[in-house]
Amino acid sequence: MNKPLKLDKRLVNQTEISRRIGLSQSYVNMLLNGKRKNQKALDKIYKIIRELKAA
Repeated sequence: MNKPLKLDKRLVNQTEISRRIGLSQSYVNMLLNGKRKNQKALDKIYKIIRELKAA
């Protein structure tokens, strides 16, 4: 399993991430909690988080 990724809920939530990348919220949850592996989707999630931190 992958290492779980913690989100700063003040910046973004799983629903917003799922909307932006076109995946279900439950799948995003599994990715963030290390229950699924999809590097391409994780890269998109990291990009969203970096963009929001920079804003």
